[in-house]
Amino acid sequence: MGIDSTIPAAEVITLTEAKAHLRVTASDDDTYITSLITAARNYAEQYTRRAIPTQTVTYTLDAFPAEIELPRNPVQSITSVQYVDDNGDPQTLSSSLYQTDLTGTVCATIKPAYDEDWPDTRAVYNAVTVTYEAGYGAAGDSPDTVPLSLKQAMLLVISSLYENRENEIVGATPAEVPFSAKCLLDGYVLHLI
Repeated sequence: MGIDSTIPAAEVITLTEAKAHLRVTASDDDTYITSLITAARNYAEQYTRRAIPTQTVTYTLDAFPAEIELPRNPVQSITSVQYVDDNGDPQTLSSSLYQTDLTGTVCATIKPAYDEDWPDTRAVYNAVTVTYEAGYGAAGDSPDTVPLSLKQAMLLVISSLYENRENEIVGATPAEVPFSAKCLLDGYVLHLI
């Protein structure tokens, strides 16, 4: 199994927003702050198991399970379900052969349509590939489509990383991700079954 996603077209926190939160007015650290924005988003996505800005996610499995639980939510749409057949040829499954629940209580799922079964796959790694769009809002939408608590948590992470640039502090314990950021993110953690 594997998960890969495209780099989002834009971050949900702008450099201006981050600098305002940090109370930074000079442009000397703009490149550094921009990298912290990406790092904070990556942390939030890993912690919650969600896609935050809209992105294309590719999820691979070695075979079809009874039901596919998609690991990055919220899912907007399924682009394709592809598999390697018994002959070793790549195939794309018709969308009429499967059904989706993109608003599942735990995570979005895909299973065979009524009275259908998954096709047989060749016994190879990554025999099944699901490609889908996930995240809050469509590409180009306002970043305001992202829940405020997720953005606030990312700002807290950015602030912590900006203020604590070194991993060793003489005479003090190094700071980890702020408790307040984790509290804000906890409500969005995706617990796969």
